[in-house]
Amino acid sequence: MYTRPDAVIIFFFEYYLNIVLFLSVVVAARHIDEDIILNILLILGIVQSLVLIDIALGMDAIRRIGNTELPIGVNHLSHALGAAFVIGITKYQYNKHHKKLIILSLLILALGIALTGSRSSIIGVSLAIVALFSLQNKSTIIKNIQVVTIILFGVTVFGVVFVNFSGGGINRFTEGILSSLLGRFDLYLEALRELSSGPIASLIGIGVSNYGHTPGGSLVGDPHNFWISLTLYLGIPVGLAFLFLHLLIGRQLIQVIINQTDQKETEIAIFLMLIVVSTYIFFSGRVTRIYTIWIVLGLAVSRYTQYLNCS
Repeated sequence: MYTRPDAVIIFFFEYYLNIVLFLSVVVAARHIDEDIILNILLILGIVQSLVLIDIALGMDAIRRIGNTELPIGVNHLSHALGAAFVIGITKYQYNKHHKKLIILSLLILALGIALTGSRSSIIGVSLAIVALFSLQNKSTIIKNIQVVTIILFGVTVFGVVFVNFSGGGINRFTEGILSSLLGRFDLYLEALRELSSGPIASLIGIGVSNYGHTPGGSLVGDPHNFWISLTLYLGIPVGLAFLFLHLLIGRQLIQVIINQTDQKETEIAIFLMLIVVSTYIFFSGRVTRIYTIWIVLGLAVSRYTQYLNCS
C-alpha cells in the first residue's frame, strides 16, 4: 500500500510544510498586528492580478491564465486572489478613507479572479459577500451592491473590449457544467469504493504513494475534495479529525465575531477568507502545496486565542 518511498517522502514533506506554515502564522500573529498581515496578503493579491492582466493583454485568446504560464496551481492562485478580494471589500466596508483606491484594488483583484477562471473561487467570493451583507443594515447593503455592480461592469468591459475569452470567463459556468458536476459525483463514489475495499483501507487509507500530485504519482480516485482526499489517502480517522478541527475553528471565529463589542473588521475579514478557502477545498482534492488555507486557519486560531486572553 505504501510503495514508492520517494512519493511517500515527497508527500509528507510537502504536507508537513503546510503544518509548519500554519504554526508559523499562529506565532507570528501574536507578535505582528494581524491587520499588517492582511494588508500584505491584499497587496500580494493585487500584484499577482496585475501580472495576470499583463499576460492577458499579450494573448490572442484566453481560456484560463495560470495553467502553464505561472509556477503555481491556477485554482490555488485564484482562491488566494479571492481571499485578497474579501480583505479588500471588508476594508471598504469599515474604512472611511481611500474608498476610490479600494474600489480600484477590488476591480484589479476581480479581473485576476476572472482570468484564472476558477469556479470555486468565484462561488467562494460570492458566498463571502452574501455573508458580509448579512451583517449589515439595508442602507449599507445598497451601497455595497452599487460597488459590486461597478466592479462587475468593469470586469465585463475588460472581457469584451481588451481580451478574447475562448471557452473561459462566464463559459466556465455554462459549457459542460453538468458533466463536470456528474464527474465530481463519480469521483466521490470511486473514493468511497476504495475506502470500503477493506478495513486497512478504511483505517489508514489507500496510501499516499497513490496521491497524484507527487512526481510520478498514480492518480487513484482523486475525489476533488480536500477532506475526502485526506480520508482516501490517510484513512477515515485523519479525514474526520481535520474536518472536526476545520469546523471547530470556524465556530470559534463566529463566536469571536458575535461576542466582540468593539471593531470587528479583522475578525470578519478572516471569517470571509475562511469561507473562500473552504469553498475551494470542497472542490479540490489537492492536499499539498496549498498555502492560503493554512494561513487563514493560523490567523483564525491566533485571533481566537487573543480573544480568550482578553476576555
